[in-house]
Amino acid sequence: MAMSLQFAPVARLLLVLLCANSLLVALFDLGPALALPPTRAQPYRAVTHALFLPDSPSLLLALLILVQTAPPLERRLSSRHLAALLLLLAPLGPVALAAACVYTHALLVPPAYSYSLGIVTLTPHAPTWVLAVLGVLGAVLYRSPLPASPAQALSPPAPARVPAPSPSPAPTTSSMREWVTQLTPATPGVRAPPEEEITQVTTMFPDLPREAVVGALQRSTNVTAAVDTLLSGS
Repeated sequence: MAMSLQFAPVARLLLVLLCANSLLVALFDLGPALALPPTRAQPYRAVTHALFLPDSPSLLLALLILVQTAPPLERRLSSRHLAALLLLLAPLGPVALAAACVYTHALLVPPAYSYSLGIVTLTPHAPTWVLAVLGVLGAVLYRSPLPASPAQALSPPAPARVPAPSPSPAPTTSSMREWVTQLTPATPGVRAPPEEEITQVTTMFPDLPREAVVGALQRSTNVTAAVDTLLSGS
């Protein structure tokens, strides 16, 4: 009758709530928002961390432990006393709750028989203690990072990728003209007109060749004088 949930409503409710809460937290990825430690902005973490288990191995082992310990405790202590004990231990979390049930079960529920494995004498409480130890070790291993394999440790690091140089933009006609103008030495008495003036005068005289516009600007001090020169020449 130790594995039966008969006459143990509090134990049944505990198992159902623990399973349902852990499933909902994992399904909606609420663990980081409900786990310890509590903060000033989130004080509810001190309570919500005790309502679920963060991973499936811990949940499985906790359920196995509680199924073996909680119903016998409830039948021996009564549902009211077990509920009070669970509420007292709930702030410590489900792992501490399961460990407390194991210890209390070993103290209050006497073993019905004992058996020997060689020179070791065991009781029915032994599998529960083994599950408790495996639960602690499994939780530690589940949360610890995996060590690097020997092949990964001996493999050389991957070379850093050097970004390819971006291609320089192709020079345009205006930039080439400005570059040639900058490289051409200035003739004494001849002004080197900027490209803006050449474009402005070319727009005003679209029928004239560029060489005529540039020559007029070189012989003039400004755009107005160059326009007068072109008008008088035409």
